[in-house]
Order: sequence, then C-alpha cells, then structure tokens
Amino acid sequence: MVVHNDKTESEVAVRIKENEDVVTIQVANNGPGIPDSQKEENLRPRRNGH
Repeated sequence: MVVHNDKTESEVAVRIKENEDVVTIQVANNGPGIPDSQKEENLRPRRNGH
C-alpha cells in the first residue's frame, strides 16, 4: 500500500462501470503514483465471483 501524497489537497476519483456480468472499478488520485516495484502486484486484474 502506498500512503503518501505530496499535494496540498488530495483528490480521489472512483468510477464504476457495469457491462453484463463484468464490473470495472477505476480509482485515480493526484498522488505521486505507484512505485514500479509495486505495479505488477497492485495493478493486476482481479476476479471474484461464483
């Protein structure tokens, strides 16, 4: 987890898109970004369903 933002005011945007049986959740912020060493684990698609 990255807990850091060097901006005066933090901004977070969350978008949720539903398409048939798939839900996509996008999260964006104005922080410094995810370090390259953590991107693979943090940005991989995840599936949860029955």
